[in-house]
Order: sequence, then C-alpha cells, then structure tokens
Amino acid sequence: MNLTRKTGRTPANVAQHATETDVLPKGEPALVGLFGSKGKMRALLRYPGGRIVKLEPGSRVGWGRVVGIDSDGVAIQKGGRLQRLRMGAANPGLTPAGQRSKPAP
Repeated sequence: MNLTRKTGRTPANVAQHATETDVLPKGEPALVGLFGSKGKMRALLRYPGGRIVKLEPGSRVGWGRVVGIDSDGVAIQKGGRLQRLRMGAANPGLTPAGQRSKPAP
C-alpha cells in the first residue's frame, strides 16, 4: 500500500468506511462540535442546508442568544425560555436569524 500518495483525494474505500449516512437529524439544526477550554468553550452548529456556524456566548441564532456553552452542550435563551442543544440531538425551531426552518422531507 502506498501511503505517500499526494493526490489530495481520499481513496474510495477509505471514504466509504469513514462516512456514516443519516447521522444528523434531517431538516433540523444539529450541534456538531464542542471545543475550547473551560470558561472559553465554543460550538459548531450545522443548519439543514449545510451551513456551519461557530457559536460563542453572546452569539445570536434563529430565536435567541447563546447564554452558555459547556461540555454538555449549548444553552440558548430568548425572554424567559431556555433551550439546551446537545450533540446529535434534534433541535427543532432553531434557524439562522431572519430565516424559517424548513420541515424535514
């Protein structure tokens, strides 16, 4: 096996083994990453269309503002309502500011 190949392409057999389908909820935003040190956590949120945004405390999302990020997920608040986003969970109703969520096909 030639491990020094520099084509910039992933061999098809590697991509097939490394790719899982239908992991993220369809038609809903999904939390895909949490990173940073305690007190300086950040998160990555993937919207249904594929757009990924980096979140930090104070970031605005569809219906509220990020009020906290920890190793358990992201807390978003609007008014008195608080929603906790967790990795791999469906997060309905959360869309980029000014846009509406599309229903799952």
